[in-house]
Amino acid sequence: MNQGQGYDGPPDDRPFLMPAGMPPGAEYTHEERPPEGVYYFRIYAAFMCVVCAGCVLLGLTIMVMPLLSPTSSAGAAETWLGGFFYAFLGTVFFIPWVMTLFSGRRPWVHTLGTVMIALGMTSLCCAPIQIPLLITWLKPETKRWYGAA
Repeated sequence: MNQGQGYDGPPDDRPFLMPAGMPPGAEYTHEERPPEGVYYFRIYAAFMCVVCAGCVLLGLTIMVMPLLSPTSSAGAAETWLGGFFYAFLGTVFFIPWVMTLFSGRRPWVHTLGTVMIALGMTSLCCAPIQIPLLITWLKPETKRWYGAA
């Protein structure tokens, strides 16, 4: 095989990765591409990771600001506590979003994704995006992709 060229063998003999948790010798029928709901969810989850990371950075910035300005000490504790609240909530929500992105094709990932979409629906500003996403996410082919069907 020349460098820079693809695999020249028969299509049934191509190497593939077995998903985590598959027992040795088990029949693995893999689909070439994930369903569209998986793509949409991954885009949304990556966006939510960025939003949560921004919330953490904002909280840390708010926490540091009273320490950098020596003139006003009134309200420094309240400002620090508010910044801590932003940083804490950003961290708490960042962790499950990252888990849904990088945990692979396991049934619990589909369940966690459903819970995270539902939690996001508590804010009405995201509902126009999340309602179609949830409908696509709960389709049988998406559940089957994760092994949750």
